[in-house]
Order: sequence, then structure tokens, then C-alpha cells
Amino acid sequence: MKAAARVRIVVLLLAFAVVAAVQMPATDATAATYTGANSVAIPYEGESQVKPAEHWAFTDCAAALAASELVTACEAQSVTLAAPVYDPDFGTVVVPLALGNGAVQLTVDYIVTLAPPPVPVLPDQPYGYPFAAGTRVMLPFSDLDIECQVCTGMTVTVDSVAPREAGIAWATATHLVFAAAPDHVGPVELGVVVLDDFGQESAAASLTLSFYRAGEPGLGAMHVFAERGTEVVTLDLREYAVAGDEGVRLIGCGAAVHGTIVCSPDGTALYHPTAAAAADQFSFHLYSEAGEQATGSVTLVGSSAELPTTGLVPSRANDDDDDDVISALVPRLPPPDGAAEETPGMFDAFVRLLDRVGA
Repeated sequence: MKAAARVRIVVLLLAFAVVAAVQMPATDATAATYTGANSVAIPYEGESQVKPAEHWAFTDCAAALAASELVTACEAQSVTLAAPVYDPDFGTVVVPLALGNGAVQLTVDYIVTLAPPPVPVLPDQPYGYPFAAGTRVMLPFSDLDIECQVCTGMTVTVDSVAPREAGIAWATATHLVFAAAPDHVGPVELGVVVLDDFGQESAAASLTLSFYRAGEPGLGAMHVFAERGTEVVTLDLREYAVAGDEGVRLIGCGAAVHGTIVCSPDGTALYHPTAAAAADQFSFHLYSEAGEQATGSVTLVGSSAELPTTGLVPSRANDDDDDDVISALVPRLPPPDGAAEETPGMFDAFVRLLDRVGA
């Protein structure tokens, strides 16, 4: 037998060995753990493209399209996979794809899974406005800068308070609440976690609040509901000041999630809805001539939300248990990523060997 022929036979045997290896993932591999060269994870609400190695092509698109509903397009140089919805119990699907380069024909089993949506994200941040010692702080979720892909029913929890003796924290359907100890002055660090609709947890974010010793007279600010429609809502935020002297002024307003807010020094706030939403929020910040500061909020409620459209926002969700309360606010989406994920040919190095020996 000639040397070239022997090399060809050895290379072809190696090809079938490689194909066998990629067609059979380890028996203990799962959808979450298998990451072999033939694994394809379809991104949430996106698509994944499988590309053959250079000089190779997919040779049987009819079989590929019939193999699974996940295969949405097929041509010689690309196979596209997509899923209309995400199912956490989907598991895996094997999609066989026929490949050829004219001389060699292979069928490779691609192990296809559905990638979960990105976990919620919220930044570490020092809250920019101080609070009087002993205050029951209510921060609207709009101030937490949460980004979440699937959070129509998110929950917000507080998993740590440091120092522990500084107070206790919990969450309602609209606010993160911290009941500060009356004698604590200085910073308090809260570890805040967000869970999306699939129960995926964000990394714990550090939210730092600062407390000062209050003077007399004290200043407070209300947390109120207001009706949200399709038109501009005009509010006089000075009406929501509690106690204080006559010289109460507006420092500014926080950002809304589903609208824009413009606040004037005279206390007037103009809220303009920019997106459909059952509820939206913004904070506002007051100060007095005596040097006191206070933070309040407005929760704007649409007709589809199961919340009041007037009155004060409660600081407790119910009388028994404030854990895992579903949020009434849907946070902003993360920036879109429209690029399809691409799975390159798994035989690139091996194909170069085949090409060198003329296979």
C-alpha cells in the first residue's frame, strides 16, 4: 500500500472516531453542564447559527429542517436555530446535520439547549441623599436602577444589613423599606437581590444609605399614589412635605422608568408617560432652611394595576409576611443585543489535516 493511501485511511478512521466522540456526550452530562464542541445554546429570544468549517458545507437541508422545529433556516453555509419561548424544563434536543466536502460525508449530532435569559442586574450604589436618624426609609424601586429581561413578576429582597443593629429592611410591592434605629448615625449597607420570573437571582448589590442626627423642626416627605394615564400628570411636590418650617424647597427628582419627569425649583413636577406600563415611579427630594432633608416618592398607577390611584403608599405589604412580594413595577429592559450567536465548525483543526492529505 502506498504511503499516501495509508495516510488517507488513517485520517478517515480518525474522522469517524472524532464524529463518534462528538455524537455521544458523557452519560452524566446535562443541559446545564454539557459544553462539547457540538453543543448549541439558543439565546433567550434570539437565534444561534451553526457554521461548517472552511471548505465544508451542510448537504441535507431537508433533513435538517425536518429534524426539529428549532431549525428555522438552512443553507449550505449556515443552519439557524431559534426558540419562540424559553422553557426551563426543555432539556436537550439532538439535531443531526449532514456535512460534506466532496470527498468525505459526515453526520454530526448537535446537542441543542435553550439558554436562560440574563439574570437581573442592579448596580452597587451610594444613595445620594441622606436621611434623619430613626427614619423609616422608603425607596421606590425606580431608584435601584434595575435592569431585567423577564421581570413582569420580579421580587426584591434584602439579604443583609451592615451593621446589623442599624435597623431592619424588607420590600413591598413598590418600595424597599428600611426602618432605621433611632440612635444610628452614619452609613448603612444593604445587600439587595432581585429575582426574575424564572427565579433567577441577581448578584447581591450594595446599597449604602447615610443617616444624620436630626435637628428641630424635623422634615419628612410622603410616599403617595397618583393616577397614570396617557397624558401629562402635573403634581405640586411641596404638598407632600411633612412638618419642617416654611422654607421647604425641592432639591430634585429621581428618574422614572416608563416615562420622563421634569421637576422645577418651585416644586412642580411634570410626568409624561412614554411607554405602556401598569405602574411607574419617581422619587423626589426636599430640604428646609434649617438644613433638614427628606425623600418622598410618587407611584403612578394605571388602570390595569391592582393598586390605589390615590392616598399614601403603605410601608408594609401585609401584617404577616413581607417576603417574596411580587413587584408592581416592571423594571427597564437591558440594552438589546441583536447579534445571533454563532457556533463555528467543530472540525477546523481536523479539516485542515484532511485538506493537507487531499481527503
